[in-house]
Amino acid sequence: MAALVFTDSEEKTHFFLNAKERRRLWGGESVVVVSHSGYFGVPWISSIEQDIETYSKQTLDLTPTASEAWKNLARFYIDHERWKEAGATINNYLGLYPNDDAFALNIAGVLNVAGQYADGIPILEHVVEHRPTYKAYQLLGYALSWNGNRERAAMFLEKSAVLNPAEWEAYYHLGSLLSG
Repeated sequence: MAALVFTDSEEKTHFFLNAKERRRLWGGESVVVVSHSGYFGVPWISSIEQDIETYSKQTLDLTPTASEAWKNLARFYIDHERWKEAGATINNYLGLYPNDDAFALNIAGVLNVAGQYADGIPILEHVVEHRPTYKAYQLLGYALSWNGNRERAAMFLEKSAVLNPAEWEAYYHLGSLLSG
């Protein structure tokens, strides 16, 4: 099955879908096509997927409190390395669902791993403000440390050690921060 795509210049581009892509997508569906320039100026397509951003935004236009649409939108932005939009989306989500610590910590952890500490810090501060846990303190201390705020990082790492004094990781991170 061939697909037709309009690029930014509105120039038509044809390409073939493999069997797996044909099973996942349907005709007329909004998709995201990720392409890269290849050798000899020939572009190649690394992925074709449902346009979760469009579908999530349409859902949120109809039902602004649809939690799964907010989560899908945040995951889409993370998957496409659109860090600022991911951070803003999760902050909006937490405004509606302030008790979903598990999702907030998951997203903030991904942002930390990606080196996007500034985008994850507000998320972690929200969690710590509402329900401080060892994990939230650790993630926030780590993010603050890498973001250059060593003093505040030490404060949160110390708080994590108080919450779970038997956990060696708290002391390791605090020692690493203070010795560096």
